[in-house]
Formats: sequence, structure tokens, C-alpha cells
Amino acid sequence: MPITMMFAADQIGMPYGKYAADHRVLVEAQIRTAEKFDFDYVATLTDPAREAADCGAVVHYFDNQPPAVDETKSLLADKNCVGRTGSPRSDRRRTDARSRSGRRAAAASESVARN
Repeated sequence: MPITMMFAADQIGMPYGKYAADHRVLVEAQIRTAEKFDFDYVATLTDPAREAADCGAVVHYFDNQPPAVDETKSLLADKNCVGRTGSPRSDRRRTDARSRSGRRAAAASESVARN
């Protein structure tokens, strides 16, 4: 299964930064790409910074490359805070958006398969 993240964003004419930041754009891009190329799957992955962002990491978004964690502001630069990072913040839940995008993409792809 090829990873179609940036390719899918290109297929709908959206910058990858919007694809990575907005689950609705991700779903639209994946569904349109699957339809156009007759793929039998959609993917909801975007970047490794998603979970880090939920934990409070500073993440930079770019138009045409994956988001990146700002290592100069690393949460774990001070190893004494490793046990104090806490749970992912609910007000920044990019991983929740990935779950929503997965459910939306699955429902849409089932609809496409039936037609």
C-alpha cells in the first residue's frame, strides 16, 4: 500500500500543510485519490508530529512539507520533566481529528464501494 499523503493533497490542489492540519481536507483528498486511481484503501496518517502536538510540543506547519517539531523548544530537553508531561491536552487533539477522519473516510469509501 503506497503512502499517499502529499500525493493526495496535490490531487485536490491543497497545500500539504492544510491536509495535515485539517482532517476534513485529509478525508476529501484521500477519498478523491482513491476514486481517481481506483485504490481500495484510504489512509489517515499525516506526520509524526501529530501526537507530539497533542502533548504540547511546538509544531511548525509548512505549505508543502510535513509539519515539524521545534526541537529547540523540546518538552523533553530537561530529562527531569519526563514523568511530568501528563496526558495529551484535549484542546489540541490532532489525534482525535485523525480518528474522526478515519471514521469519515471509512464511511465514504464504503459508500463508494456500494456504488
